[in-house]
Amino acid sequence: MVQRPGRRRRAAAVPYRLLLSMGLLFAGLLADAPAGVRATVPDLYLHATWYQGHGDRTYGNAVTTLGRPSQLVDTHIKGSRLYNQTTYLEVSDETRWGTLFSWEWTFDPHMRIPPGVTPQRMVLPLAGAEFPVGVLYTDQWACLFDESTSRDFPTGPVRLLAGHALGARHVDLLGLTEPPGGPREVHLWELTAAGLDQVSFGMPVAAGEVALAGPGPGRTFYLAAGRALWHVRHAGASGGPATVQTIPVPANLGLIRQLSATRVVSAADECPGAGDVVLLMAGNRVHVIPCAGQAEPVPGAGAAFTASLPAGASTAAGRLVTPPEAPSLQDTYPFLYFVQPGPGAEAGAMDLWRARVLPGELVWRRLVVPPGSRAPENLQLVRLQRSLAAAPAGEWALMADQRALLESGRFGCGIDGSIVCDGPGGLTGSSEGWACAENRVPGPYLVPGQLCAACAVGHYLDHPEGEAPFSSPGHVCRPCADSACHTCDASDCLVCKGSRVLQPSGPGGSMVCVSDCHGSYTRRAGVCLPTAMRLDRVQLGTIGRETLPGPVPETQVTGVGPTRLRVDPATGRPVIPPVGTEPGHVLLFPGPGQNPLIMDLADIGWSGKSPPVALRLFDTPPSYRVDFSTELGPMLDSTGHLVMGLGLFCSGIPM
Repeated sequence: MVQRPGRRRRAAAVPYRLLLSMGLLFAGLLADAPAGVRATVPDLYLHATWYQGHGDRTYGNAVTTLGRPSQLVDTHIKGSRLYNQTTYLEVSDETRWGTLFSWEWTFDPHMRIPPGVTPQRMVLPLAGAEFPVGVLYTDQWACLFDESTSRDFPTGPVRLLAGHALGARHVDLLGLTEPPGGPREVHLWELTAAGLDQVSFGMPVAAGEVALAGPGPGRTFYLAAGRALWHVRHAGASGGPATVQTIPVPANLGLIRQLSATRVVSAADECPGAGDVVLLMAGNRVHVIPCAGQAEPVPGAGAAFTASLPAGASTAAGRLVTPPEAPSLQDTYPFLYFVQPGPGAEAGAMDLWRARVLPGELVWRRLVVPPGSRAPENLQLVRLQRSLAAAPAGEWALMADQRALLESGRFGCGIDGSIVCDGPGGLTGSSEGWACAENRVPGPYLVPGQLCAACAVGHYLDHPEGEAPFSSPGHVCRPCADSACHTCDASDCLVCKGSRVLQPSGPGGSMVCVSDCHGSYTRRAGVCLPTAMRLDRVQLGTIGRETLPGPVPETQVTGVGPTRLRVDPATGRPVIPPVGTEPGHVLLFPGPGQNPLIMDLADIGWSGKSPPVALRLFDTPPSYRVDFSTELGPMLDSTGHLVMGLGLFCSGIPM
């Protein structure tokens, strides 16, 4: 049972639901307003989906393939599991309740990991494929998940920066070689089932500089180190040297702290050969380069621009949360997020902002995270399918480890009358950022669009008989007449709370709860009943073994089944009765290779019954033992003939 949590103090003259609705409307009208009115934009509240399952498993990074909902892989290396989205949208489009992802298959490397070695892994989306591609690696070797043999890097140690899957056993890898005492260089390799081949490419990285990379469309990578950014194109190990294009970044922005090559401005059909690069810079700034490195200018993409992080956000403390790599996206998702640990002693608290990407600027808005979502390191964007009417690929949502975080409008706040949500009008006190409305408890699949379509303990649903529950605003949960009642209807208590017992001493003889039977009542079978009431005594008896007169003893019968069939006494053949006839006989199957016997149902248990009659049901009786039978019909076929089906359940059939 979910108790209605307390809320912040607010003006008593304004109903909470009205105040909350006004706040949500105001938030919607001013959503992502231009910079001139930015100070008046209220916070945007997030609400967590209700989740149960998977125990101590923790999701790793989402894997989003072009045109598909996201998949998740847990953080284990051995015994890892891949989770697909769990949605039975053809049954219910309620995606606010229950686990969003379920275990689909084990995602394990075939290679036997040497003792004492702790490898890392990449999980790479593969366009057009149902499953991602896994790469197991250390600073000395790399191995495809589907292969059992590792491939050594020619020069090591290597810190892999990015990968791009071209096939189930074909991956491009970009990594930084850091030999002891030698030059640090970024190199490019092509990993296949046949081996690890190096592409003709090398980019020096100065000591102390951090190298960052991400895949772009086709066989391209974006590479950053220090203050520099490059676009690397290649055609594989056999395709000659890679082509490197320098992409200008303003020198006054400082060092590059984070790189993401995604699509926040230009769609794939507008910019097929490049992605939008988003850089988190030192000094609390973000630099956005639309269609970075595209040979031809893209109309409408706009020029590169720099914007500040919101007040209170720090590059040193937080990170950007962006859509996935450009190869996984066809359309744009024009939002960026910035997350950092929240202030105070509460472990796992987070501060979160969202920026709408507009031409030449980022418009930031603070997001209020539900109190129970305390995993800033696991916050990521996933693509969820939430409706059959929507695009098959789904829609984007934030996910904090195991729960999706949805804005008030998408969560149904102000629309679903069975819940109340955190908002400008007040807080529910719930860890999910929402709670069941007064006198309601969770019932997510009872009424479409209502998460809490059930009445709380001590209440009953008052609605006209024959109408679906909560199908009308007049359907309300009312308290039981007896406060000691756990479950009731409009007239009687049905189950009492605690040790109290039912007694029909209420108005008009209705059931109420009492601490003990009193007066003219006596406790019988857990209920207080009038002492003078005479109760029929019910006793259990022992049923004797059925005996069969005639040539077939009861010990030979292997299976029985009720039947509507009758027997023609002249031929011994079955007779199909009229449509609508109820079973009046029973078939007795005496063993393999024999036709059944037929006996009246009324003869069961009667010692004076006549011997069962042989029924010529089959020209060739089944050679297996019949355990029981079932019937379909009688009915009329398309030509008007009376037909009937008989199903036999046999044992001893070889599989």
